[in-house]
Amino acid sequence: MAILAVVAGCGGGGGHSAIGVGISVTTFTGNKQHTSSFTLGCRPVSGTLPFAARVCGDIARHTQAMLNPLPARTTCSGGPTMPQVTVTTRRDGEKASFGGSPNCGWPGGTALAVYFLAAQRNTQGLDRSEHLLRCDDDPTLLARPTPWASVVACVRGLWTPRTERLIRIAERLPAIATLGASLFPTEIGARRCTIPARRPVPKGSYCTGFVA
Repeated sequence: MAILAVVAGCGGGGGHSAIGVGISVTTFTGNKQHTSSFTLGCRPVSGTLPFAARVCGDIARHTQAMLNPLPARTTCSGGPTMPQVTVTTRRDGEKASFGGSPNCGWPGGTALAVYFLAAQRNTQGLDRSEHLLRCDDDPTLLARPTPWASVVACVRGLWTPRTERLIRIAERLPAIATLGASLFPTEIGARRCTIPARRPVPKGSYCTGFVA
């Protein structure tokens, strides 16, 4: 199994760009370890990372997730042959660094996957990981206490325009409509809510949306 490690200084190809990213990718094949280094600059686009303009677009849309993700709330055990990615960033004079295995841990793992997959020129995997970047910077998901049902739904790719549309249709059913508008989440998941009821409702109740 190959493990890609990306390690580079923030200068590199992004030395004259407003945003500089250094990526170090370590991969393993059998008992051999291989490390590759890439640079990325945004505004203007520069550097050696494949799909540089595309990844700069990801940074523009998900700046915190891609440049300085919040501390991880979940981790995975991984293994000795899992890819390892190290990222160092520079933006407006501020520097940050983070690393780990792609798609391992939330938040933070998705950004590592984006850099990793771009370095591997894996467009199919990149498509999926870019879609999941929203899970790493959505204020609803980053609230305390953590709405784990919504987090899991997001990182597993269950939030889609179709499921959102089906939940909106269900809300119009007479039995549900009487509970009030905007009671349920707009997508699969859960959030705190107040349910009008004739009997006591447990404190800290959640309204849940799902598609059967």
